[in-house]
Amino acid sequence: MAYLWLKTFHVAAVMVWVAGILISSLAISIAGQFNKPRCAHTMLALKAVRRWDRSVTSPAMLLFWILGIAMALQAGYYHSTWFWIKVSLAFALGGLHGALSGNLRRMASDPAYVSSPKLSPSWFIILVSVSCIVALVVFKPF
Repeated sequence: MAYLWLKTFHVAAVMVWVAGILISSLAISIAGQFNKPRCAHTMLALKAVRRWDRSVTSPAMLLFWILGIAMALQAGYYHSTWFWIKVSLAFALGGLHGALSGNLRRMASDPAYVSSPKLSPSWFIILVSVSCIVALVVFKPF
């Protein structure tokens, strides 16, 4: 029964985290396409997204890692290939979250800062990675 509770809160934390990084990606993309230097309204929106990232998205990521490790230890998944592929994708998403957070911080503090064009496809990378993770968890191949 404890495992099911771990899984429930893990999935909820993942949902909040993924939603948060998608919001960050969208905010960076939108703010990067409009007036440079950015207007006061855009700066306020970026600061609000940054606050959300720091107070909700990042703690959700921490919770998802803690619960995921606890589940892996309890269920013995650390011997499975699919699990390590899933962990690798989660690390990549964590790195992307860090890049998005840093970019968001710079954009929210400097109206003239231009976002890196390498982050433009981040929403696509997030969706594909999450889809692959879901497929790995559901099918548990290898």
